[in-house]
Amino acid sequence: MKILKNLLMSIGIIALIFLVITVSINFLNERENKKAIGTIDNAFLALKEYNLDEMSKYVTTEKIEQETEKILNTSKGVTESTDAEKAIFKHIEYEIIEPAPITIFDKERLVDVKLSNKNMGEVLVKYFTDSVTFSFTNAFSDNKIQNEALDAKYQELFVNAIDSESVKLTESTINLKLVKQEDKTWKIEFLNEDQFINAILPSFKETLTNYLTENDLTSGLSSIMGGEASTTDTNANANTSVE
Repeated sequence: MKILKNLLMSIGIIALIFLVITVSINFLNERENKKAIGTIDNAFLALKEYNLDEMSKYVTTEKIEQETEKILNTSKGVTESTDAEKAIFKHIEYEIIEPAPITIFDKERLVDVKLSNKNMGEVLVKYFTDSVTFSFTNAFSDNKIQNEALDAKYQELFVNAIDSESVKLTESTINLKLVKQEDKTWKIEFLNEDQFINAILPSFKETLTNYLTENDLTSGLSSIMGGEASTTDTNANANTSVE
């Protein structure tokens, strides 16, 4: 009888230990999954605010910065500024298509993310069209806008083009990889960086390639704006090369 009692007690202790271990592992797994998925949240929230310093904690941002600069350089008259940069990304929406829960034993995990942003190709075409119209009007106006006010006007036209209801959101799905670091944090690696750039800046490269050739709209706008812009001159060189 005593042996049976001791046996039952031992089984009870083992069961309790197993329960504690199971609960602990489940808790740690849930926390790890939240931390890993949170890396994606943090990265894209930082992108929406164009806070590359914050975003760089989770993913390499050099390509994003290069492509953003290319958009601003291509958009005649638009200077690099926080407002212009933020305008490009403020409409970004994302949805994480969550994989099976990430555990404390995982070292990496593939994740799909649905991304949408304003079609930047349409934005550029609208901006160039509106800029040409404004430039002609301003050139023959008795109250010609000049200097800082001119810079501000082109900036306004650029932001208005992005915010325009006529420019639709374009959605795509990208693949990324979460990789656990030695310090137990998670970072993002893009399986296809060009796919990611095309997702956050839809149709930008295609528009440059197909429509905005050096002998087409950009050169015409450059000559129009070149005669009236002053402080924008240093930022008026178009970069129409596509990597």
